[in-house]
Amino acid sequence: MEFIFSNHLQQIIDSAISLAKRDGTNFTEYHLLYVLIRVFPESVPPGKMSAWLNALEKKRSTLKRVKHNEKPPYDKLIKIAFKIADQLRIKNRSPIIMPEHLLEVLIGPKKPLIDMEKLIQEQEEPTTQDEEWQKENEELPESSILSRICVNFTQKAKLGQFDQVVGREKEIQEVIRVLLKRKKNNPILLGEAGVGKTAIIEGIAQELISSDDNPLFRNLKDREILGLDLMSLIGGTSLRGELEKRLNELISELEKKAHKYILFIDEVHNLIGAGKSEGSADLANYLKPALARGELSIIGATTLSEYKRFIEPDAALKRRMEQVIIREHTIEETTQILKAMKSPNEEFHNVEYEDGVIEKIPVWAANYFSETRLPDSALNFLDNLGAYAAQKNEKPDIIAKVTADMAADFIQQSKEVDRESILLEANQRITDLKQNLEPLFLGQKQALQSLYKQLSMWGIPGYPRKRIFPLLFWGAMGATKIDCAYGLAEYLYPIPNKIFHVDLASYSDRESLYTLIGPPRGIEGYQDGGELTEFVKRNPQCCLILSNMEHCHPNVMRIFLEPLRQGIITDNARISYPFHQAMMIVTTDSLENAIQMHGKEIFDIIPNTIEFVQSDDNFTNILFDGVIQDSFDLFEQIGFQLSMEQSTKEWLKQTVFQAMDISSLSRNTMQHAIKSLFEDNLTTYIIENQLPYGTIQISNTDKLIFSNNIR
Repeated sequence: MEFIFSNHLQQIIDSAISLAKRDGTNFTEYHLLYVLIRVFPESVPPGKMSAWLNALEKKRSTLKRVKHNEKPPYDKLIKIAFKIADQLRIKNRSPIIMPEHLLEVLIGPKKPLIDMEKLIQEQEEPTTQDEEWQKENEELPESSILSRICVNFTQKAKLGQFDQVVGREKEIQEVIRVLLKRKKNNPILLGEAGVGKTAIIEGIAQELISSDDNPLFRNLKDREILGLDLMSLIGGTSLRGELEKRLNELISELEKKAHKYILFIDEVHNLIGAGKSEGSADLANYLKPALARGELSIIGATTLSEYKRFIEPDAALKRRMEQVIIREHTIEETTQILKAMKSPNEEFHNVEYEDGVIEKIPVWAANYFSETRLPDSALNFLDNLGAYAAQKNEKPDIIAKVTADMAADFIQQSKEVDRESILLEANQRITDLKQNLEPLFLGQKQALQSLYKQLSMWGIPGYPRKRIFPLLFWGAMGATKIDCAYGLAEYLYPIPNKIFHVDLASYSDRESLYTLIGPPRGIEGYQDGGELTEFVKRNPQCCLILSNMEHCHPNVMRIFLEPLRQGIITDNARISYPFHQAMMIVTTDSLENAIQMHGKEIFDIIPNTIEFVQSDDNFTNILFDGVIQDSFDLFEQIGFQLSMEQSTKEWLKQTVFQAMDISSLSRNTMQHAIKSLFEDNLTTYIIENQLPYGTIQISNTDKLIFSNNIR
């Protein structure tokens, strides 16, 4: 039967359904009433709001958890409530069902579906679920070491204290597979900060309490996950032998109940060396025998770099644990997670996220908050925007809107990035590329036109970026290829620390590639990784500039075949990182020499080649005029007006050209020459004459002459 709801009521029902989905239960009358009284607080008797909300929250936590992918199933009573509300609509001659109709059905004076006074009284008494839980844990009194230093993830899952876990089904199944092994059933989750390692444990805990319908979890349904608080274990053990005694007690407890408990240790690398003193072993050595016998099951979690530094050198510990790599979520996967978390955040902050904002948040998070990985950076950004909107809201009774402009304001305040560049879409950047880069591509009109064509498809929204996007700038020396590469990179990536430049002329021997990807095992610096792979790990969306490729060793260039073909890059520990969201600009002065050095293979997979022509006299004149004008503008900013005759300007130009190697002409070399011959001399004149500001005349004989009328 179809019911016609008002737009406002439909929004309330959608929020209640999202709440039920978050709880992992059917959609019930308790979810609907919870949202209704928050929207219409006047429907609650004075002074009772807190008690009503608490009672409804406790009731929701006792509801049976069910497995559902999209919308949760409707409970029987909720359907009855809709039918009765429809009858009230007809009785009141209303064309649609209004919120007040449902409020009357649920808590009205005549035969309400929910008796709130009775519900409050019931929730104050111990529930059957609470009694069962206490019974299960009678053997864990307050004095038990497990209750003192561990957090029970399964109990938290039963109480609905975890958010829904989205998009980690494959990783959860992999962890379960390892746990089901007879021996060495100890998975270790490896992934960068923010990829959601702890969330996977929360997801497993949620599955364990609703595992009746899932054969994968059936053999683990009686197990519980305990999270070890390492600081609680170590804290207060000042006397010699106290920590060893406490640790032996912990292991003994866990071995007695090995069939029941799985121990989760976050930041598991901290076990190495923890508690170690002269004449005693560290915590890891106490665990190894129990792990080897299969009498203790643990799940560890750490980052890839910490694993290489601490776990991998300890062969015995490494052998007892099986790696489960937790990759970073893609933009698309993160968007799905944010959509699932949208309603809880809106409810908590009393805000509403505008259409389109959720889709942009993962992109902004990856660009501007790359200190941690997706989805954590995006979830944190989503939460921050909700708090920011609530803070700016001057009328708390009105739901605040979270807009793209508000997000740009927040990013600008946090990261000091130009606000307009934040809101500028990638395709709009490509559209405006010719106009913005034309001053930089002086004398290279054809190269700029070719670049625009090559980048047009890359800038289309939704373009599938499965591999790194390569560009090859080639042409004679002095054609400003590096300047143009930097200008393009800074235009497309207007975010600090997103450009990585490698001068390949410094990588002429075979061993130099270890600087980029890290030295092999057994060589000093192995644990630190390589400069390039560590940068990519932190900044998967970046621009890589490789200059002078004709001078590097062929083995160095071969490490870039992987990102060109597969969109990943692999470090010295054979760990791969996503590199498909990046751009790579390669430059060479001689395409023929580069092909001779590296073969045609790498050039066959770089289809985007752009030729730069030799600079002519007109270009050098324009470049000089631009750089000297920048100098004039600089001195004007500090209070000095410069006046130079045209003849003096021509003399300075020729002097600069004579001092430079025109074959290696670039904006940088021109700036260095003008600084040496003009700016340094003018600065010395200002300092020696103690000039605060004013006009300075510049003329020449066989050198520059400065004069002023400042008294």
